[in-house]
Amino acid sequence: MRRKVVRHGVSTLTISLPARWAKQHRIKPGKELEVTARGGILEVAASPSDDPISLDVDIKDHLKVGVRYINAAYRKGVDELTLHYGQSSYLHRIERCLAEEVLGFEIVRQGENWCTMKVIPGEEDGSFETLLRRVWILLLSMGDDTLKGMKEKSNNFDRGIVAIDNRISKFTNYCIRVLARRGSVEHRNIPAFYRLLRGLEELADPYKYLAERYCHNLPKLNPKFFSIMENINKDVRRFYGTFYKPDNHALSLLLSDVKRSRQQFFDVYFKEKIDPMYLQFLLLINEKLMELLSAVVELSIIKN
Repeated sequence: MRRKVVRHGVSTLTISLPARWAKQHRIKPGKELEVTARGGILEVAASPSDDPISLDVDIKDHLKVGVRYINAAYRKGVDELTLHYGQSSYLHRIERCLAEEVLGFEIVRQGENWCTMKVIPGEEDGSFETLLRRVWILLLSMGDDTLKGMKEKSNNFDRGIVAIDNRISKFTNYCIRVLARRGSVEHRNIPAFYRLLRGLEELADPYKYLAERYCHNLPKLNPKFFSIMENINKDVRRFYGTFYKPDNHALSLLLSDVKRSRQQFFDVYFKEKIDPMYLQFLLLINEKLMELLSAVVELSIIKN
C-alpha cells in the first residue's frame, strides 16, 4: 500500500490513513495515534478503544470454573460483565472473587440467579508502574514472612500469607488489564510484561501452599531446609534488584546460582529426612524463577 506525502505549511508533511483501517479502529478527527520511528520504518498504531466493553455469560453448566470468567474478563479489559449462574448460593463465590482478586469491579445490578458487575470509576487507583513495584514488594514480604513463621513454629501465620497472596492476585490482574486496555509505554513490551506478571503471580502460590501445609501439620524441619529457603528468598530479592537496575553480569551470576540451588534440592532429598512435599514447593519456586528470567532479560534489554 502506497500513500502520497502532502505538504502542510512550511515544514509539516502528512499522509492519509487507509479508510478501511480507520473505520475498523474507529479513528475520528482528534483521536491520538501511537507513532514510532524505527530507522526507515514508521509504525502507526491505534490506541486501545475507550468505548466500554460489555459481556454476557451463562455459566450454569460449569460453575466450578465460573469465577474464572470474572478474572479473564477483567484482565481482557471488559467494563461490564453479566453472569447467569443458576444457583443463588453461587453469589457468595462471586462476591469473594471480587473482594480478593480484582480491583474496582463491583456488582451494580442483580436478580434471580444473575448479577452484573461493572468497573467503578476511580476505584482502579495507582499507575501500572506503582502497582507492579507493589507486587514485587509483596512477594518479597511473602517469602520473608513464610520463612519467619516456620522458624518460629507459628501455627497461624498462614492467614497473613493468604492475605498477601490475594493482594498480589488483585494487583497483577489490574496490571494485566492495563496492558489490555491501554498498553504499556512501549507496545513491544506488552508480551514480556504479561509473562512477568503471570510469573510473579504464580511464584506467590508455592509460598502460600508452604504456609498452609506447615500450619496444618507443624512438622519438625531440618536446618538444611531453612538454608535452602533462605537462598531462594535471596534469589527472588536479587531478581527484583536486577529488574529495576539491569546488569548483565548480575543476571548471569543469578542464573548460575538458581541452577546451583536446584542441585541442592536433590542432594537434600536423597540425604535428609524431610517431607518431600516441602522440598517440592521450594523446587517449584526455583522453577518459576527460571521461567521469569526470560521476561526479566527481555525487559532489561529494552530498558538499556
